[in-house]
Amino acid sequence: GGGGPKGPSQILVGQDDPRRPRGPLLQMEDEGGYQPVATLNHSQLAAAIVAARKQGLDELQWQALCRRAELVAISMTPAELLAVARCVGERQSGQLRLLWRLAALAVERMSAFSAEDLVCLADVYSSLDAVHHGMLNVVALVLADTDDEREIGR
Repeated sequence: GGGGPKGPSQILVGQDDPRRPRGPLLQMEDEGGYQPVATLNHSQLAAAIVAARKQGLDELQWQALCRRAELVAISMTPAELLAVARCVGERQSGQLRLLWRLAALAVERMSAFSAEDLVCLADVYSSLDAVHHGMLNVVALVLADTDDEREIGR
């Protein structure tokens, strides 16, 4: 009997080991290496979703990115929110919950969006199978408001 490992549990990292990654890993282009999707911040996540749209990530990673986006969407800038909504809207695979969350945040922060942003958001939401009437109505009201300073094509 040598002093080597007795079984696979001594070789592999244990289930409860803090070093064990949680959920799918995403290859990080700028830093190199991999990072768990669950640890991405809002800007890393927005960039990852835009990159995923171009690269065509597998469904497991895409679902993980979208679940993470639901949690960190509140921290996204208007540009990140718009980019994520556009990418997610194009790839319709049951992400209505995330799209509804993004719509709610966009409506809450309507003043932070330009007229072009609002038209783009309206376009994303009008192309969905399930129409988000609240989002479209709010955008229509803002664009029709004569007291609103925003102009299209400024």
